[in-house]
Amino acid sequence: MTLGLVCACGGARRHRGQTLSSAMSGASGSGSSQVSRPVASGSSAVSSSLHIAAILAPYPEALTLSPQFQISHLGGDAISHMYQFGITASFDFDDYHRLGTFLNFGSVHMEPGSLADAASVKARTIGCGLRYDGYLLPPQAALRPYLGCGFSYNHLYWNLAHPLSDGLDEIRWDSIDYMRFFATLGISLVPTSQIFLQAEANADAYLFGVTTGQGFHNDVFNNTSGFSYTFAIGFRF
Repeated sequence: MTLGLVCACGGARRHRGQTLSSAMSGASGSGSSQVSRPVASGSSAVSSSLHIAAILAPYPEALTLSPQFQISHLGGDAISHMYQFGITASFDFDDYHRLGTFLNFGSVHMEPGSLADAASVKARTIGCGLRYDGYLLPPQAALRPYLGCGFSYNHLYWNLAHPLSDGLDEIRWDSIDYMRFFATLGISLVPTSQIFLQAEANADAYLFGVTTGQGFHNDVFNNTSGFSYTFAIGFRF
């Protein structure tokens, strides 16, 4: 299966037809631990990077820092759920519009009984992104519902339960990049003008890369959808 998103980190690799599922079979102990390692090409055939550009208003009214905790549930056969901590830095441009950037990191839990669960140990994720929120009520309201949307670029990495060998050295880890797009329905509780609490529900879409960090063709982590819940406390400066 070929996925629709290429997330490249540096130069391109030349592949020998090895899939991630066959590598994970060896890493889980149920298949051969001998793999065909991709060979680095002499020149980069394809090189891509994620460019995030945001045009900010010249004088935002307020800067807000928001530590947060998020619980994500994914569809598909590989990942069950994630627990992530993060922080968002956002700017209020008027009483109703906010633009922010965020960093998140946390643990990834594979679907029990899946090949990904048998082959991986200590899966983790880290990512960063942009988001927009539009409030439906003025700042004077104690409860302020809002709608939002955003995206993030993420890196998922894990240790192998059983190391693989390519004839030269051992492969003990692997990784894959993915994009997350989300739409948000949230509510903000404003006890003071400087501090507020937020709770939100998100509809998520995930797009995974075509190849892994070790150069295996990705046939394990399929593009999928999911939902998540986020809880945050905001400090306005």
